[in-house]
Amino acid sequence: MTVAQLRALHAAGRWSIEGEEFLDDWMLQQRCGRNDAVTETIGILGRKGSGKTTTASVLAEELLAAKVPVAIIDPTDAWWGLRSSKDGKEEGFPITVLGGDHGDAPLEETAGKVIAELLAEEAPPLVLSLGNLSKSAARRFVADFCERLYEKNRTALHLVIDEADEFAPQRIGKGMERTFGAVDTLVRRGRVRGIGVTMVTQRSAAINKDVLSQCEVLIAHRTSHPRDLDPTLEWMRVHATAEQLELVRASIAHLANGEAWVMSPQWLSFFDRVQMRDRTTFNSSATPKAGERRIVPKRLAQVDLQLLQTKMKDTIERAKATDPNLLRRRVMELEAQLAKAPKAATAAKEKRVEVPVLKEGQLKRIEAAIEKLDHIRDRMAQAQQVVVGEVDVLRQALERVRAPGVAVFKPIAPRPQPAPRPPPPRRAAANGEQPDDGMGKGEWVILRAVAQHEQAGVTREQLTVLTGYKRSSRDTYLQRLLQREYVQVLGMNAIFATDAGRRALGPDFEPLPTGAALLDHWRQKLPQGELAVMEIAVAAWPEPVDRERISEATGYQRSSRDTYLQRLRSRQLVLDAGRGQVRASDTLFNGATA
Repeated sequence: MTVAQLRALHAAGRWSIEGEEFLDDWMLQQRCGRNDAVTETIGILGRKGSGKTTTASVLAEELLAAKVPVAIIDPTDAWWGLRSSKDGKEEGFPITVLGGDHGDAPLEETAGKVIAELLAEEAPPLVLSLGNLSKSAARRFVADFCERLYEKNRTALHLVIDEADEFAPQRIGKGMERTFGAVDTLVRRGRVRGIGVTMVTQRSAAINKDVLSQCEVLIAHRTSHPRDLDPTLEWMRVHATAEQLELVRASIAHLANGEAWVMSPQWLSFFDRVQMRDRTTFNSSATPKAGERRIVPKRLAQVDLQLLQTKMKDTIERAKATDPNLLRRRVMELEAQLAKAPKAATAAKEKRVEVPVLKEGQLKRIEAAIEKLDHIRDRMAQAQQVVVGEVDVLRQALERVRAPGVAVFKPIAPRPQPAPRPPPPRRAAANGEQPDDGMGKGEWVILRAVAQHEQAGVTREQLTVLTGYKRSSRDTYLQRLLQREYVQVLGMNAIFATDAGRRALGPDFEPLPTGAALLDHWRQKLPQGELAVMEIAVAAWPEPVDRERISEATGYQRSSRDTYLQRLRSRQLVLDAGRGQVRASDTLFNGATA
């Protein structure tokens, strides 16, 4: 039976068709065309309490009854009622609930990609309740889920996004770019991958209008605020007449619960004011009323959770075998467990010490003071060499005065300056050892680190990170190199290798690689903590990344995170990019520009 035939029967007042009762013309078309609805884009707007969630639930019921795969992103833990009948005494639909207070299994914020792959491969009906996740964690989950679903899915399924303005806002704030981009791509291009989307929001003004414009059907429930009314009228204005728009404008603030203006200019060729049918499943989104006893469903539809867990396990194992981020996270977890193991035995004996946390500005002032003191120490070391030389001259003069037969006031000849010492013969480096030019291993390691960073030079603190030598050893080796004139100090505190120093390293000295090869070099050399932090900055390049975002992605506390960042700055792999942000160095990308 076609839609036109159903309309004719409806117009004639014949509500019973083949044993089924319909409440309005729009629902007739939904029953007739719900197989097409699976890949369409639908927008459901309306203030809270106007019936928008009920309308979305009715649509989900229709799709589930037609055995159409449905997934629901539920930020408020309000959709689990699909599992039970309206009165809670009978079973509803066998849809698995992940997360929230009524979930069949918990929902981790890192599980977005795995669940998307499972949905694309097995198409189980799912409610993804994000109610127990923080706002930032929920956004990361949705970004991972939508990106992987668009990448993997090739069969028809429908995704309902409740509170859609949370993930596709009109104003895209900092940190929201990836989540919005994933949802926008799914809405705009998901149909070619078999994905239809229903977006539900109580704030028409808050949802992104570029995304809303992609809807084939707009369902507008009661709206009172002019800012929320304008987007609805703007969407309808393209196809509606002035009289139709005036009808909507005059009545939309007074619509009854469940009543809505429905417009679908192309797909359903429909525009009318309709009353949606009530849901057949339990209304788990109902607002509690004072003094009212809240009904708790006694029966829920059974789901094969064991089968779902088996399928998820297979999906997770495949993801672990191919996803380097999951592997890296697991390595970090194991390292953290190993680090805590020896401390557990002595934790009871140790006294807890409160360590004050310094602010970023205080840390910078301390670092600047340390640099100035290092510069003063270098100047004093140079002055010490001059003083030692003058003392030697005076000592010789004193000896001459004391010698018999020597005039007291005999002029003392100026001390001859020794010629620069030629580089001693050296053997070729073998097995990564330093050339044999009289230098010890410590001097050679320091000299090599300086020569590898000759473009900008290095500070003493950077040498500690690059070589692992503590301050006393580092300064001893550096002093010997200064005496050999293999290094020199320029500017405030920058140490550079001289030509003699580079010659002393021998022909086998290899400078650091550049570009992608440099990135691979550090990926092999860096300790796990620094590597994990660097990868976050590399993934965001050329944009900066917030320090808090690094902590969220790696699980490191502030003190550990800042320690790793300081070491990466010493290695010239990241640089500060404003208050609370860092940015991967351009040298890691072979001079590429954004």
